[in-house]
Amino acid sequence: MGIRIPGFTIVNSGLHDDMFNYVLDADFSNAEANKRINEVTDYFRNKNIPFSWWISPYDKPNYLSKYLESNNYINTDNSVAMYFDLDKWDGRVAIPSDLQIVQAKDEKTLLDFALVLSNDEASCKKYFEWVASVLTEDDPIEYFVGYVNDKPVVCGSSCYFAQLTGLNDLTTAPDERNKGYAKAMQHYRLKRAKDFGYHIAALQASQEGYPLYIKLGYKECGTFREFKLSQKR
Repeated sequence: MGIRIPGFTIVNSGLHDDMFNYVLDADFSNAEANKRINEVTDYFRNKNIPFSWWISPYDKPNYLSKYLESNNYINTDNSVAMYFDLDKWDGRVAIPSDLQIVQAKDEKTLLDFALVLSNDEASCKKYFEWVASVLTEDDPIEYFVGYVNDKPVVCGSSCYFAQLTGLNDLTTAPDERNKGYAKAMQHYRLKRAKDFGYHIAALQASQEGYPLYIKLGYKECGTFREFKLSQKR
């Protein structure tokens, strides 16, 4: 569940995996920074579940990372915020002939999505079992799986909001990489968003995915930084 508390948003899935538990959208002053950070820390410690704190280019205060570090948090990962102008794109796609991309709507296909996304981790499978039980046609999030000979090899999701589509979760199975499947999944979702009338696509690029997005024509617009509570006390 997501909880908006004045100053930040907490997402708590209840799963023992920081992939599904996090803090974001910080908006508080320097004067209350330590108090707010302690509130978050105490919340997750009392729940006894792992979590991460994500800082976007628009989070406040400006030096939030320094306050987190002074409160025993460490910067564990960074990703580049990037955008793609759908209005300037000609809409041409390249899909390998052996790849079949389907929208995941039921438990089987959503579990295939989970399998590619996190290599069969139990918490990820549990999460997508929940998704399968509540997903409807009205949801703004779509999940896609690419199959080769009935084997799930690539996945990606799309979230639609305010004329912008967020492209997330692009992952290729380790033994199926460098075959054009990730590029195909990206093209497929871009084309779908363009056909729906959306103008901009955005994503967070990992170090591994960054070269692909540059080749596709994405532009940088900021950095997202992930922090986790250090185990050292």
